[in-house]
Amino acid sequence: MHTHRWLRTCCVALALAGGVAAGNDWPGLSPHEVAEWLQGDIPAAPAVSVDGRNAAAAGELVRLDAVADPSVAVLWHLVGGSAEHWDTSNDGRTVFFASPQPGRYVFVLAASASLAPGAPPDLQLVEHVLTVSGPAPGPQPPGPAPNPGPTPPGPAPAPPRPTLPQGQFAISQAIYDAVATMPATDKALILEVASNYSVVASQCAAGTMPTFKGALEKAVELNRPRFGPRRDDHLKAWGNLLNQRIGQLSQAGKLPSAAQWSVLFDEIALGLRAWGAN
Repeated sequence: MHTHRWLRTCCVALALAGGVAAGNDWPGLSPHEVAEWLQGDIPAAPAVSVDGRNAAAAGELVRLDAVADPSVAVLWHLVGGSAEHWDTSNDGRTVFFASPQPGRYVFVLAASASLAPGAPPDLQLVEHVLTVSGPAPGPQPPGPAPNPGPTPPGPAPAPPRPTLPQGQFAISQAIYDAVATMPATDKALILEVASNYSVVASQCAAGTMPTFKGALEKAVELNRPRFGPRRDDHLKAWGNLLNQRIGQLSQAGKLPSAAQWSVLFDEIALGLRAWGAN
């Protein structure tokens, strides 16, 4: 089967959208033709399940894993949830989720092991319900009157640094640490950039990006309106890191096909989104 055909069909069926980030031209990179994806007859109705918790507290990080044969293609969808509260890793087989809002969250895992030419995908859908409990955020009661003394209040403590999954390219944590030097007022901007990286990752997975250079140029196109003329040191700190890492991976031959491009962009989006939402 052509995995990218199945992924494209699933994306349309589930009406998913994804995201990718900013950058300049990456020196030394040449276009990579999309390699032919894995083919073969695989038995229908693959055995697939979800391994993970069914309950969590508001704001708590939860991990869900797709349990299936490595040859089975999988795709996650959160019904009615916010894209800012979850992301995938481990080549799309693992979900990390945290929501400040209590409620009932339904994850749908789609799996397919075979697809006959010209036939609709043979899908198996597994539903996993996660109940998030805790007080809903609301207006805080007024605090005591400020002390009129000469000592100004100190800065708010920084949120704890999360430990992100290593993934295939081990880039999420490095991206998080680099953007963490930016002021907190840039978090909304970084969340938009993360969504752009996810968009390009989805397009790579769907087979609509014929070259890696084209995927990079699409990311730059999406992010240029977000950054405008801005070129400060905060942006350079993680932009230079991103350029260096992508150049190293490309020269080492670790980005041969759209499958790897999609995973790379998803890992970049995870690092950005983890800081923007923290």
